[in-house]
Amino acid sequence: MITPLRRAALVLAVAATALLTLAAPAAAHGADAPEGTDYRATISGVDPDGPGLTARMVEAGARLELTNDTDADVTVLGYSGEPYLRIGPAGVYENTRSPATYLNRTLAGETRLPAEANPAAAPDWRRIDDGPTARWHDQRTLWREDAPPAAVAADPDREHRVRDWTVPLRAGDTTGAVRGTLDWVPPPDPYPWWVAATLGFLLIGAAGLAPGGTAAGVRALRAVGALLALGGAATVALTVARALDTGAPGVGGTLAELVTGQVWTLLTGLGALAA
Repeated sequence: MITPLRRAALVLAVAATALLTLAAPAAAHGADAPEGTDYRATISGVDPDGPGLTARMVEAGARLELTNDTDADVTVLGYSGEPYLRIGPAGVYENTRSPATYLNRTLAGETRLPAEANPAAAPDWRRIDDGPTARWHDQRTLWREDAPPAAVAADPDREHRVRDWTVPLRAGDTTGAVRGTLDWVPPPDPYPWWVAATLGFLLIGAAGLAPGGTAAGVRALRAVGALLALGGAATVALTVARALDTGAPGVGGTLAELVTGQVWTLLTGLGALAA
């Protein structure tokens, strides 16, 4: 027998889960990604091609990640062709003379350059990580203008290729690059979300009004339970996806991100499933 108090708690749990689930797509981003973006950066290839050198976009395209598990250093070149990052068996080093070292610290690229930033100067390497992976904001992979590209402004409802981009690399005497694309992806139509939200809240209201112990009440509560399970599973899945998108290293890093950055959403989803 489900008491009125338990039924009220179940209905409130569904409402909270539905709100978080419906809001999650608009906020599905990583640690330093913008609140919402219609630009999609994608890796298309890495040179030199071979085992151990991999690249991917993290934080909804806000950062480029390069991992070098080979036994030789790979140098990422900055915006003037100067050495910017050195990634290899000894860890990750940044060149304090490279302007990219400072410009790439924020997504907007507005860090004021210090006097020692000079792309023509000999590199001054500073170790910043002992692992084989570097992540940074690279302006070559982003659209940083306030206004959209002309083609997008003319037809914003269609997907557009904004540009192909390259981030040059050097491995010993071999030159290479991380290659990728930047696309405009139209935002999703908000009306289906509003329709789903409206129907969900109507279902919740019907379950709350249905008399307990009757066949109609049992069917209504079963429907609410199904909605609760679906919403809880979707909330947990989106939370885990957001944690993975931050680029946190390994299982331990992902779990740490879930506990520190996504804990309330995760607990809401798990609570919904438990209910």
